[in-house]
Amino acid sequence: MDTNEFQSHVLKELSEIKSLFIKNEQDHADLRVEIQSIKGEIRKDLNSHLKWNIGIIISVGFLIVGIFKLFPN
Repeated sequence: MDTNEFQSHVLKELSEIKSLFIKNEQDHADLRVEIQSIKGEIRKDLNSHLKWNIGIIISVGFLIVGIFKLFPN
């Protein structure tokens, strides 16, 4: 293999590495976007569950107070 062939081979390999690196960076960016989306959905679901739990606790509290007011003894 002469010098020109070697340089051509090295440039070809570097070009392939560059392409793989760019693809890897794009995949990484896509993965970050997907993770952020999932984190947003989890936060939204947790907030919804928290609101429901607080509502249930308050309702049960009012129910208990109402029962004690209706039947004091």
